[in-house]
Amino acid sequence: METYRERLQEAARELAAQYDTIKPEAQRRLGTLFNASDCPSTLDGLFDLEVSYPTIEPPNYLMALHQEAYQQEQARVRERFESAVELADETQPSRTCGSSSSDSGG
Repeated sequence: METYRERLQEAARELAAQYDTIKPEAQRRLGTLFNASDCPSTLDGLFDLEVSYPTIEPPNYLMALHQEAYQQEQARVRERFESAVELADETQPSRTCGSSSSDSGG
């Protein structure tokens, strides 16, 4: 996975090097549809890769040993998944600089 992370970071550096050229081109192409607030001022920290392999279910022996602990563990796992989804939603830009709904193949 580290290789993929390094490749992503290298691609992000290359994009950042071209970013000041890309934004004016996007403005030219989009005309009045261009909104500068859609474009972050910097790309620093926007690209990263993190991988985790969470256990999906608490171990079955926990149910036999202590039902309350089993239910707490189920709640903890559910909360981690919900947190991961929220984090993904927060870090996923709704629109990217230079794109518009009309770019989707129309």
